[in-house]
Amino acid sequence: MIENFKVLTVTHHTAKVSDIDQFIISNSNDLELVDKIEALKEAHDVDELVYLSTCNRVCYILFSHAEITDGFISSFFSMINPALEKNEAEYFTNRVSIYEGIEAARYMFEVSGSIDSLIVGEREIFRQVRAAFDFSNQYRLMGEHLKILEKVIIQCSKKIYTTTRIGEKPLSIAALATELIGHAKLNKKDGVLFIGAGETNQLMAKFLIKKEFENFSVFNRSIDNAMSFADKLKGSAHSIENLGKESIRFNLIVIATAATKPLLTKESYEALIGNDHDLKTIVDLSVPRNVDEEVVKNFNVNYISIDHLKELSAKNLDFRKQEISIAKVIIKKHLPIFKSLFSQRLLELALSDFPREIKMLKAKTLDEIFGSRIATLDENSKNLIFEMMDYFEKKTISIPMKSVKKNLNTTKSMEFIK
Repeated sequence: MIENFKVLTVTHHTAKVSDIDQFIISNSNDLELVDKIEALKEAHDVDELVYLSTCNRVCYILFSHAEITDGFISSFFSMINPALEKNEAEYFTNRVSIYEGIEAARYMFEVSGSIDSLIVGEREIFRQVRAAFDFSNQYRLMGEHLKILEKVIIQCSKKIYTTTRIGEKPLSIAALATELIGHAKLNKKDGVLFIGAGETNQLMAKFLIKKEFENFSVFNRSIDNAMSFADKLKGSAHSIENLGKESIRFNLIVIATAATKPLLTKESYEALIGNDHDLKTIVDLSVPRNVDEEVVKNFNVNYISIDHLKELSAKNLDFRKQEISIAKVIIKKHLPIFKSLFSQRLLELALSDFPREIKMLKAKTLDEIFGSRIATLDENSKNLIFEMMDYFEKKTISIPMKSVKKNLNTTKSMEFIK
């Protein structure tokens, strides 16, 4: 029955990220999503289903006896999105990846452990996987079988994140820039000057605040946006037209705008610093660059460019990828654990009627078969027989369960995943 575990997925490997939206379940609230999943299950003979949707993948994790054929795939995704080209089997074949049985488990271990992520080692996917299982559990879209898979996914992922370095070394431009700023050992009270009030600079501000930087000034074309950003920072807002015309104390400039020509020119920078020729750090996160080369050449600056950050990000990603082989060893060790727990559960379900049958046999033995003879005994003898039968019932029920655990070596498996 382990072959009934199945994963249907569309990811950044098989489709453009912008095309993945075609394969998600559109909904306006949780109840609508639940209704659509229930309809999918009923129409395609699916016993249990967990739905996972992220920015670069959509996964349908199933427990089903149904055979995954081209017709199944076409019907399944056409029900999700009727606009899909359901009559063109090749359309689905080229985009939908299918994993079954133990390979379905392996794939989900890799997804949750961030081996298969667009950005290797990012931990957000682990949170998203857990949230997807929690949702299905809350609304009873999954049952005992997928709960077993979830249990080992969580244990395997935790092992990967705690015993490998797959999540080390930042990859985002903002995080890398903040790390390099930290290496500059700046006085955090000397002031930060933001040029631009967009998302990039706002993200940088969050990092710098965590690093306890103070005294922020914001220059922006839209003074309203500058004021809104500055209010969050408890700083000052300025029009970009006044760049270099106002005396502002700073030792760090972070610039990120959509300008196609350098905004920080030799003249504006010279006016900004006045007689202050101490070393300044300039972080240019703009494409194209917003800092004139003359500024870098002629002044005492530590210049951090986005090209440098991208190169560093690529090196860090290579470092993370080196940890994939270690993570795969961990996954390999968890696959037999999953098989063992699943086999144990199947046997437990198969034996679920055993306690009731033993109780019924005990009652029949005492009441029907030996009832008349027991009635002739004194109270002490009766109580002894009842105690013996209760003890026999308890011990008999425990025998098959102990045998299952011993034969499947479950105890050893559980010790490993703890």
